[in-house]
Amino acid sequence: MSIAVATAPPEQLPAGAIQILKEGLLSRVGRPCPDHGGEGACVATKARGGCLIYWCEKGSHHFWIR
Repeated sequence: MSIAVATAPPEQLPAGAIQILKEGLLSRVGRPCPDHGGEGACVATKARGGCLIYWCEKGSHHFWIR
């Protein structure tokens, strides 16, 4: 697990996503982006499906991992 220092603004979240608290535990979770290899910060959860949504700042896109 890695520490994230930024989260995506709410207007950038995919439809149906629930933004996490910037000070919350999940905001510290990061994963490598499958497309760009950089670290993606956890920014939201999916209302359906129960997965975490990450923001890839390098590619300006969201990705999720189940």
